[in-house]
Amino acid sequence: MPQIPEYIRATSMVFCIIIMCLGVIGNIMVPIVILKTKDMRNSTNIFLTNLSIADLLVLLVCTPTVLVEVNSPPEVWVLGEEMCKAVPFVELTVAHASVLTILAISFERYYAICEPLKAGYVCTKERALLICLAAWTVAAILTSSYSPRCSLS
Repeated sequence: MPQIPEYIRATSMVFCIIIMCLGVIGNIMVPIVILKTKDMRNSTNIFLTNLSIADLLVLLVCTPTVLVEVNSPPEVWVLGEEMCKAVPFVELTVAHASVLTILAISFERYYAICEPLKAGYVCTKERALLICLAAWTVAAILTSSYSPRCSLS
């Protein structure tokens, strides 16, 4: 596999760091604003907070891993065997949790638009919290069957 040219490597690193910094700031602000503003504590914003937390995990786990990979020799994992197993698990769990949260938002919006009389008692904050917890649990269970090939050299 050919080496990545230095200018591409440097440009990728700069963009990754900028995206990571802006993303971390933005995704930390979402839960802070929702927690501080009582009127914003509704089921939709609970789902959006959950999505924000998932995105924050991507930014804090996946992006630094990409930065390390870009600066490592091709086909060599330098972070050790534990990280070889942990990083894909976190990446896939977060991806599954994000998809399940977006699915929950879609169902909630369906009820709000198509069944407005039911939406008041179907789309509660407590139910949204339980659905978020279930999304992370199902995501972790789905990902637990994944077994990365960690043959380190």
